[in-house]
Amino acid sequence: MTDGAFLLLYCSSSPEGAMHAIAQPLGILYLGAIFEKAGVEVSCIDERISTAECIEEAIRQADVVGLSAMTPDIARALAWAAFAKARGKTTMIGGPHATVDPHSLLDSGFVDYVFIGESEVTLEEALPLLGDKEKLKLVKGLGFFDDDGEKIITEARMFTEDLDAVPFPARHLLPMDEYFARNKSHLAYLYTSRGCPYSCVFCQKAITGRKYRARSVEDVCDEMEQMLGEHDVGEIMFIDELFTVKPPRVTELCDEIVRRKIEIDWVCETRVDRIDYEMMMKMRSAGMRRLYLGVETGSPRSLETLQKRFTVDKVLETLHAARRAHLWTKIFLIIGTPGETREDFELTAGMLRKGHPDMIRSALFNPLIGSESFEKYHDRIDFDLIFKEYVASGGAPYKHENFTVDELNEIDRTLIENYEQWYRRPAQRLERLFWRLRFYIANPSHLLHRFSHPRPTLH
Repeated sequence: MTDGAFLLLYCSSSPEGAMHAIAQPLGILYLGAIFEKAGVEVSCIDERISTAECIEEAIRQADVVGLSAMTPDIARALAWAAFAKARGKTTMIGGPHATVDPHSLLDSGFVDYVFIGESEVTLEEALPLLGDKEKLKLVKGLGFFDDDGEKIITEARMFTEDLDAVPFPARHLLPMDEYFARNKSHLAYLYTSRGCPYSCVFCQKAITGRKYRARSVEDVCDEMEQMLGEHDVGEIMFIDELFTVKPPRVTELCDEIVRRKIEIDWVCETRVDRIDYEMMMKMRSAGMRRLYLGVETGSPRSLETLQKRFTVDKVLETLHAARRAHLWTKIFLIIGTPGETREDFELTAGMLRKGHPDMIRSALFNPLIGSESFEKYHDRIDFDLIFKEYVASGGAPYKHENFTVDELNEIDRTLIENYEQWYRRPAQRLERLFWRLRFYIANPSHLLHRFSHPRPTLH
């Protein structure tokens, strides 16, 4: 079935005016590239930049509607699937939640096909077979009901090893200007690798796995050059799960960026124990200006519960190194780790002032389906809230031992507000000024870059 009109919809429970700056969702754009490679008509819509009326009309015009959603937005995806099914459309869904919970989605009655795992190859194989349920049984990584009403979950598909063979995302299928209007730094996303070898208790690993797989640095730089040639990109975020897994590859990529004279600021995320000052300076020389770190907590006990496998001292060491390298830092916190007490929150508050990050993003502890925490804390999950109270809502299906959800949200709000007030104090401003001056005195070439490449607006 390749002669119909296909629609790919990125679903969000926070449409029209997300709290933070947004960029194009790459998942549906990677699949869009597969459709175009097969010569199939496809269009894409991102609910965050579209109205309900536009989405409804796009669904009416489509023959097949494909949906993509993270776990916090799965209820939203099912609502759109129900809208599509009521109008006689064939529906498909993929993404992290579809990978870990295909049965619930099929049992909803609103989804015809579930794509499980990395879906580029699965989609390429399934496209010409849609509607032929017997042949589809031979396609790996797929869920559906056959003509006899039997639920079929086909053999699992292995992870894609040759990431260079995956086409670049079809970024033209979504209006880049709409994102730039909501994102003054003109931020765009790019993957250089998939997989993370660590075992943090809260993380879903099913879709990309623990095996680290990387694109060649040549392929990455080719995509960077394409992005800059076709769009007014002001900053690139490498959205790898763990950008610095292999330091030699980081060095190789930085050298290639410099060799090609790719002039663009970029940002990445990593662990505090997978980066040091020397690597930071190497990355800075190639354009990195911002560093995101999954810190989660300042409590040794909570770090152990979350299976982070690093110490608070390591957190502080890395944050101080980033300040020395004049890198803007954002850290992520988890509030309400199992067993957490007010003493743990006080330790986190102390860590923040010692580490002095530039921004904090926080979320309540949520045992995502498919994560180790979901199995480990199964008896403390309120299953009536499982599709309603995830990270996007400020709620939590996890019933904490010591606090209500409202209390955790108040702790979260107070922790962040107190730190932000401290961060804006004159003494802290002077401290940051001192570190900037120290950096530029030691690295005068970077001062020239500072004036020739103004820093983007931060979000």
